[in-house]
Amino acid sequence: MEITSPDFYHLQAQTGWARILARFARWCAPLPEWRVLDAGSGPGYLAAVFTKMGNRAIALDLELTNLYPERLHPLVVQADLLFAPFQSRSFDLIAAANVLFLLPDPLPALYEFRRLLPENGKIGLLNPSEQMSQFEAQALADAHQLQGAERQSLLYYARQAEKHSHWTLNEIENILAGAGLLVERTHLTMGPGLVRFVLAGNTGFSNG
Repeated sequence: MEITSPDFYHLQAQTGWARILARFARWCAPLPEWRVLDAGSGPGYLAAVFTKMGNRAIALDLELTNLYPERLHPLVVQADLLFAPFQSRSFDLIAAANVLFLLPDPLPALYEFRRLLPENGKIGLLNPSEQMSQFEAQALADAHQLQGAERQSLLYYARQAEKHSHWTLNEIENILAGAGLLVERTHLTMGPGLVRFVLAGNTGFSNG
């Protein structure tokens, strides 16, 4: 089974990834009625989770192939997250799961996220940690006897992490600081800690 990027986004809602995304949403701990943007959403699974938690969520993704064959949330906007079609300070929380590490330069996205947040807004990130590798993913898949789509989606994720980025905590802190954001808390999950959750807020630094 050959996994592609659109396949992976849909498999997130059908495999163990769904549990991790739901855990991530709870870990972000948005207050009821918070306005939440699921940036780089795929079909909108994470936005659907936030909605069930009592938030007002919108999903955003550029690629039509990531939105079909089935949208999982009624409010899915097709747009570039670097030029989000929303007014400044439109959201209380921006959640970006498995997105930032794929970008050649994450700073433009982080600046845009800051534009969309009020002063006390939060950014929740989910990315592969420095522990993620094809070797570690294979070992985890073997240990849990993962088969089929479960196994292939995990191995695909590990290949993408090695191809793009799998940051240390210090690296992600420095990246966020460059955009005027401060890490407030972090959490490692998936086996020995192959995935890192990060919650960040504004430092007061202005990017103009």
